[in-house]
Amino acid sequence: MRLSFFVSLLLLLLPGSNIHSQQSKNPYHETILEELRNYAATGGPEKVYVQTDKEFYGRGETIWFKAYLVDGVTHTQSTKSKIAYVELWNEKDSLIALRRLHIEDFGAAGDIKINDSLQGGIYTLRAYTKYMLNEQEPLFFHKQIPIWDSPKIVAKPEKPTVEDDMDNSLLSPIIRPNIEFFPEGGYLVSGLENVTGIKATDKKGNGLALQGKILDESGNPVAFFRTFDFGLGNANFTPEAGKKYYARIDNGEIDASFPLPKPLAKGYVLNLKNKGDHILIKVTSNDERGLQGFFLLGHLRGEIIYKHHIEKPNAKGDAIFKLSTDGLKDGVAQFTLFARDGEPLCERLVFLDSPDNLELSISTEFMDYGVRKPVSTMITLKDETGAPVQGELSVSVVSSTNDPKRHAETNIKSWLLLDSDLGGTVPDPDYFFVDNSSSRKQLLDLLMLTHGWRRFVWKDFRDTLTTRVLEHDPEKGIVIRGTTTAFYNSNKSLKSQVRFTILDEGAYQEQSPTNFQGEFSFGPLIFQDSIQGILEAFALGKKRKPEVAIYIDSTVFSVPFSQPVKRKSTFAPTGNVQDYLETAWKKMETDFAYSPKVTQLQEVTVIGEKRTRAKFIREKADEITLHGEPTMRLFTDSLPGLLGASMMDMLRRVPGVQVFGTYPNQSAILRPTGFLRGSEPIYIVDSGPTPWESARFMMASEVEFLDVLKGGAAAIYGGRGGNGVVAIYTKGSLLIPPPVTKRFPGVASFTVSGVYKAREFHSPNYAVPKKEHEKPDYRTTLHWEPKLPVAKNSPPSFSFYTGDSTGEYIIKVEGMTLDGQPVQRLSRFTVSKEGSKM
Repeated sequence: MRLSFFVSLLLLLLPGSNIHSQQSKNPYHETILEELRNYAATGGPEKVYVQTDKEFYGRGETIWFKAYLVDGVTHTQSTKSKIAYVELWNEKDSLIALRRLHIEDFGAAGDIKINDSLQGGIYTLRAYTKYMLNEQEPLFFHKQIPIWDSPKIVAKPEKPTVEDDMDNSLLSPIIRPNIEFFPEGGYLVSGLENVTGIKATDKKGNGLALQGKILDESGNPVAFFRTFDFGLGNANFTPEAGKKYYARIDNGEIDASFPLPKPLAKGYVLNLKNKGDHILIKVTSNDERGLQGFFLLGHLRGEIIYKHHIEKPNAKGDAIFKLSTDGLKDGVAQFTLFARDGEPLCERLVFLDSPDNLELSISTEFMDYGVRKPVSTMITLKDETGAPVQGELSVSVVSSTNDPKRHAETNIKSWLLLDSDLGGTVPDPDYFFVDNSSSRKQLLDLLMLTHGWRRFVWKDFRDTLTTRVLEHDPEKGIVIRGTTTAFYNSNKSLKSQVRFTILDEGAYQEQSPTNFQGEFSFGPLIFQDSIQGILEAFALGKKRKPEVAIYIDSTVFSVPFSQPVKRKSTFAPTGNVQDYLETAWKKMETDFAYSPKVTQLQEVTVIGEKRTRAKFIREKADEITLHGEPTMRLFTDSLPGLLGASMMDMLRRVPGVQVFGTYPNQSAILRPTGFLRGSEPIYIVDSGPTPWESARFMMASEVEFLDVLKGGAAAIYGGRGGNGVVAIYTKGSLLIPPPVTKRFPGVASFTVSGVYKAREFHSPNYAVPKKEHEKPDYRTTLHWEPKLPVAKNSPPSFSFYTGDSTGEYIIKVEGMTLDGQPVQRLSRFTVSKEGSKM
């Protein structure tokens, strides 16, 4: 009878429809809907994903990559930013490489050459746009990249510990776990059946497999539970009013209880069951006022997929609804129950994962090829009806020895659909997309049930949407900004007419007036490499035209780095990795031996040393400093790109130093050994202590050189130097005539770096014999195609030649369809001495 009662209450609501439009509208609920629509239309975030040609690298290799930029709601091409940043950071939080990219269509290609002298370790690739900084918790893309500096594996870049491998085994008797409880909807409510998510982890946050029971305050068991992969599990029970509950694990060595949240006397429970083709939604309450007037809302990344006003007369107890998933996109959906006054009461995440309605296929003519043979590859992308689908792909063909079977790997699908909406905290996002088994779907639902972080928090959303002011506009290109002042009084702004001229090939000129504060800007501009130009200005609105000084703002931009959420890494070097490194090392030696730029010289003996100007300057600098050998010394005239930069911008060039804020409110952390987090270093200007309040105003143009002292190098300053020392020496302090750039009234020159111009991936063509083909071919990446458009009636194809290294190779394809669906596929072939019968 109870079941038939529930069935009679089922309501089928198609996505985006509203079957209660004839009912009176609640102004609070309508405001929520309007705010959400505005967010999806104009205020949504952006997402960046980066595909690399390989998963790890050796010294001297190149990281070939493609950065994808999409709208955070629809996953279609972003209409906001056209500039994205990709960076490589080492384990000491030092910036190794920066690429500023111009986004066309879905993305942009780039590359990073790994220096021969780079130390091996786990590096981090980070990608973002300036627009992302408007979010309270900006979510950048991070990818860990192991780099080896030796052809032999003498040590693992990241060494898993015994505790790191505990998630698939039952709990060791000596480890006390951390157990968290997540009641579905948010709360345990007395008298209402509840599903409680359980997450068991060790002290490092790694999931634990264990089992136990839920007990009431009298020690009576009310439910049993077991956690599986990632330490996730659940328990079903109905709490009684006034009772407390706790969990106890089945391990006699640990005598500890883990208290559950205290049940509410009155409240609401939101229960969701993902049935694949539909979502079953059940709302229950023990409040005598019932559910009448409440509002149930579901959205996918901000796009409304379900809305229902509960207006059943005298609605009390339960309400059950059914949402068809037909036509819905994949990803993390969020369902919220709102009270009559718009207060969110319950919330539940659910992952929508419709059966694959896209077919991405990769085909080669043969499965086995000989060395230095052509490989022609065809790619097709079709929907469930067999119709071609348009999109944009990127492809890499690499040795399978570069496939370390690392479970914590992220691909474009797992990042965009799952990890990016859960804070980048999923320990193994790709695990949930390996297959469509029921066990993985069940585990994915437990992940939704137990995940505390999500991109969308209603309270923060509603508080910030009404008062939100964008600090960072979407970046469309490079903008040249600056101010004009009185020539002999830089504190007096002048409204001026400014003319902007580019002197390089393809000369360009424009002019415009400044505002009353003397501020001007030109752009956005898109150009590669660097450009040189001139700014000219004359004062407006003055009978006597005063002489004008032009100050150009620095175009240097960086965001302080912090290590991403630590994942459980199962990257374990194997024999395949060793084989890969040996091949990569052979390629590097071969490239060196056959390089036309290398000339072998006979041995010579140096019997004297010329005293260069650089050496003379270093000696003079040592004479005037109070300390000994600095940790690092920077000379202003040796650093490019400091036009308009501050002294703090110079500090960004020092490994391990983090600079926060914008001029003139910048601060720095030197991170010496044993530093106190959040504490400023001491500043010394021309051998005299100077407060930060004064040092922060200094420009790079005022500095001759500066020394950074960390750890023992700062010992001469005693305890005050515990957080490091920045010793600044201004122009003229060396008593050496400096090469001063003279400032002239009404004119200023500039050099500005443009967007990065990606190098072209070189692949040999063995169809035409050449002298250079005598060189052994040990390529580990046979092909890299960063942009492969998929037209409606023209399947994309590409071809390449195999090298001299035999074994298995992987064709990796990732990309986006025009309607915002991520796609990913792998295919394999082999190269052997015999090859296929071709």
